[in-house]
Amino acid sequence: ICKYDPNCIEAWLSGPEFLTTEKDKWPEYRREVILKLPVELELKNATTLDTMTTVFPLDKFISYFSSWIKLKQGIAWLIRFKRYLYNKTVVRGPFTLNELDNAE
Repeated sequence: ICKYDPNCIEAWLSGPEFLTTEKDKWPEYRREVILKLPVELELKNATTLDTMTTVFPLDKFISYFSSWIKLKQGIAWLIRFKRYLYNKTVVRGPFTLNELDNAE
């Protein structure tokens, strides 16, 4: 495959030139010629590289937010949710200044 070569791209789009001629003028297909071609096999060593990265949940959580303020709001929401799980008290509405300070 050629990259950025108009002639090569044209060959891929239109196919070989003989396809534009009449079918009786096409080259004759010879299977025996193809089978008699010398075959050269080459053994190559495969090299693989395995890497392992450790993703910490806190890093993933921090990188999720696009700004410091949004991160503070996310942490404040988690603190509210934790408080709900422990005390079963539901707090609704916007975050208070105290909640945002605690999130920091």
